[in-house]
Amino acid sequence: MDKSIPCSPDGPESFGGHLFDFFIRDARFPLNPAGWGSKLGRVKRLRVLKDREGRRASFLTLIAALGKDDREDNVYVIGSGHEFTAHASEELFLFANDWPGGRDKEGDGRFYDEEGNLSETYGNNRGELEVTVKALPQA
Repeated sequence: MDKSIPCSPDGPESFGGHLFDFFIRDARFPLNPAGWGSKLGRVKRLRVLKDREGRRASFLTLIAALGKDDREDNVYVIGSGHEFTAHASEELFLFANDWPGGRDKEGDGRFYDEEGNLSETYGNNRGELEVTVKALPQA
């Protein structure tokens, strides 16, 4: 759940959630004249708009990053069942695709508010997912 929007690993599950995803995924998008997603004059965008394979990353979709690098050329949209191979030397991080919303656009500070608490965008998420990670024999 994101606040009151039911979600699955693939993103919003309701019609309203899909509409929300379409209009606010990037606050700079022309169909967002109200500037939803902007706060205190800053324009926010979803953490990931597309992954390294060019797949669209919806609002609250499950995303995998190799290491702590969450740039779009280093992440995979996982959703409810995308398979990919990561090298054994890379640490795997999973996260819900939400707005960072913190005080900075770069660095770990973008996930925290001015008091050091988890930002309201990630702080209002709840629920859990079961994820299977399988170690494959090395070729």
